[in-house]
Amino acid sequence: MVFKGLAAVVLAASVLAGCVATDRPTTDVKLDTVEASKRDIAALRDRGAISFEEAARRQFAIQRNFYALTDGEYSFWRASIEYARDVDARRITPKRYRELTAIAYHDYVVLKKPGKPIVYSTF
Repeated sequence: MVFKGLAAVVLAASVLAGCVATDRPTTDVKLDTVEASKRDIAALRDRGAISFEEAARRQFAIQRNFYALTDGEYSFWRASIEYARDVDARRITPKRYRELTAIAYHDYVVLKKPGKPIVYSTF
């Protein structure tokens, strides 16, 4: 009987916890630990320890988990991952990747702000 009561309490708590929205900051607020993690991933990529696509996906995952992203920011990350895939396939150079991602950031993020924050993705 106690087990059923405890199970009901745990179930109710988990349901309520799922209903509570998290207040993640926008990317305008740069969290030092998050930015340091993204730099560490870039360093691994630049040393050849991981692929460009893997690095972009890891950085996107960190960004998505710690910040409330806008539609434009999701578009930027999609483009960044596509360009990273092109580097891995040797269709573009790492230098061109950096140029293209800078352009994409400007087009999708800088020009599109303010955007509607999104806290989930089907990406």
